[in-house]
Amino acid sequence: MWTKINIKEIETKSELIGYGSQGKVYKLSPDRCIKIYLKEKHAKMEAKVLRSAASSRFFPKIYETGPNYIVMEYIEGKTLSNYIEKEGKLSKQIIKEIVMMLKEMERLNFTRVDARLRHIFITNGNEIKVIDHVNSFKISSMYPKHLFRGLKKLGHLQFFLEEADKFEPELCMRWRKVNS
Repeated sequence: MWTKINIKEIETKSELIGYGSQGKVYKLSPDRCIKIYLKEKHAKMEAKVLRSAASSRFFPKIYETGPNYIVMEYIEGKTLSNYIEKEGKLSKQIIKEIVMMLKEMERLNFTRVDARLRHIFITNGNEIKVIDHVNSFKISSMYPKHLFRGLKKLGHLQFFLEEADKFEPELCMRWRKVNS
């Protein structure tokens, strides 16, 4: 277990692997990373979401939290946008995984059932992991708007919806209603 996190030491000695409006993420070891938040409230919000999703395979494991950080599972893989660029298309298996992830978000009572392409990772074992959950209990979405926009921009939304409709027609019908 990690104790007495020294933020300054992490920032100078660890590899920066991501950053955004809420803070920075550093790799601590082959299987752990730390997200350091600019605002303590964001650390608390994301920790709450990750704790509620602890039983789900789609979310990183959480190891430790502090007032402005979370130590969590490091996800090895490609972002969904990088995967699409490299492969040239979405496989039916990946589409099914994404739909299962969205259904899992609903099951966990997320109000934001959505994710940006850069926050969805395809692991080396072709499993889906999703990161960046600060607003999952705060923002409300009727359909996966950011996911759909990203897929549309890359020219893959229509194929995604056609394939998803084959095994989740009710869900796709609901998305069509709110998106029309």
